[in-house]
Amino acid sequence: MKKIQTVGLLTLLSLLPFVSQATLTDSGLTIEPYLQRLTKHAVTILARTDEAQTVTLYYHKVGAANWKSKTEDDADTEHRYRLTSLKRGYEYEYYLENSSGEALTQIHTFTT
Repeated sequence: MKKIQTVGLLTLLSLLPFVSQATLTDSGLTIEPYLQRLTKHAVTILARTDEAQTVTLYYHKVGAANWKSKTEDDADTEHRYRLTSLKRGYEYEYYLENSSGEALTQIHTFTT
């Protein structure tokens, strides 16, 4: 019995890349946002879109009412945002939006 359950689980897991890729393609993202250079007070958030476009990053501390934003100067497929002056030990939420006001991602979180 365990052998059948394992094979079923492996089959489902092998399909996950195709499901997430379809979702990314629908949003215009080819690479979901990911973090680099996370420190106590700063982080870099990167993403990639299939076509050059202007993308805005919205972020705030979890529980805050207002969102802060960073918008790129030029349309591009590579999107990089450096957030500085963050508070140490806080959890932040962020998401990306295109110039038409459509959310490209769900809300993601990180902690400094």
